[in-house]
Amino acid sequence: DIDECAEDNQYCSPGVCINTDGGFECDCDEGYERSDDGMACIGQAQCCCTVGVAWGPECELCPSPGSSERMELCTDRNLDIDHGGKGGNGGGVIAGGGGGMSLGGGGGTGGVGGVFNDVDECAAMPDLCAPGRCVNTIGSFRCVCGAGYRAAGAACVDVDECARGAPCAHACRNTDGSYDCTCRAGYELDDDGAACRDVDECERGDHTCQQICTNTRGSFECSCEDGYEKHGDACVDVDECQEEGICPTPGKCVNLLGSYRCVCPRGFRLDLTGTRCLDRDECEEGRCQSPCRNYAGKYRCDCPAGTYSTSLFLFYPI
Repeated sequence: DIDECAEDNQYCSPGVCINTDGGFECDCDEGYERSDDGMACIGQAQCCCTVGVAWGPECELCPSPGSSERMELCTDRNLDIDHGGKGGNGGGVIAGGGGGMSLGGGGGTGGVGGVFNDVDECAAMPDLCAPGRCVNTIGSFRCVCGAGYRAAGAACVDVDECARGAPCAHACRNTDGSYDCTCRAGYELDDDGAACRDVDECERGDHTCQQICTNTRGSFECSCEDGYEKHGDACVDVDECQEEGICPTPGKCVNLLGSYRCVCPRGFRLDLTGTRCLDRDECEEGRCQSPCRNYAGKYRCDCPAGTYSTSLFLFYPI
């Protein structure tokens, strides 16, 4: 077995190289993570200042390209993020605002005389710019976001149109990539998807009125027909016969649904208003063949001398 750790003390730096049968593995210092093959220690700067967008086991996002945090991180590692930089044996050289450039041919000393190959971040990380589209550029990439989203670093994030003053008449509800306008009770969304129009509950039959429904803006009002009074949503018959002065004597009041009727006793008739009983003059109606005397509610026929009456009209001699 070849002891790679003894051959080159740069293996696993900064960390400890542990020889194994047929290979070796790294025990990395704090702040560094083992590479996927376990044969190198990668720090935040080495990852983020090259091709990385996130690093570490928790996939922590790297500082945004061009930010002061990224400048400080990459400068501390002796990486010139604007014009390339210096690296140790086998190290890569980065150029451009987002990294994205690697040294061809497996590396070299300081990158001098090397050929720079663009790294296609979009192909390397399929979820980059989700849910938008990733467009690779020389030395970097850019996110193209659809309507309702905006680019934020390496992702497309939802735009809160409601917070930006969406043209909703009543209320706005933000959704992923869009928004919905909603209306208050008694209104419905207009065809333009923003304005709210009044709902005519009376015309649609969407109300609780028993008799008369009157539409109002955003609601409706219930009322009752004559002869009824409103109790909550119900219309209750009014008993007019309980009112004083209805159908004066000798009339009698009969209550009906929504109304009433005056009834007169025999010998009386209703006046033109139908609310008062007047005496009926039977004498004018020709009830007697002899002189007739009218009284309130009745009449009397006076028979000639020597006759008697067996009915209202017939007289017999004595």
